[in-house]
Amino acid sequence: MPDWIKTVLTSEFFWGVIVGLVLAAIGAWLQAIFTARQQRKAQKDLITNFCIDTVNNLKAIVEDMVNHRQRRSFTEITWRY
Repeated sequence: MPDWIKTVLTSEFFWGVIVGLVLAAIGAWLQAIFTARQQRKAQKDLITNFCIDTVNNLKAIVEDMVNHRQRRSFTEITWRY
């Protein structure tokens, strides 16, 4: 083995770069997992809030229809007499 390869492989700088790359790769992998979990949770919350809003809107529409029917029947009653 040439002498310069042995010097490079035993240098602290070389192993510092290798360790740094490994730690950066592990950090990127963990960050990707954390971000994916956050996005899944946010998507679940968004769907839950959408369903709640849809139900509330349907309730409001039904209440408006009932109120309109009551006002119309009240108006018909008062116009007859």
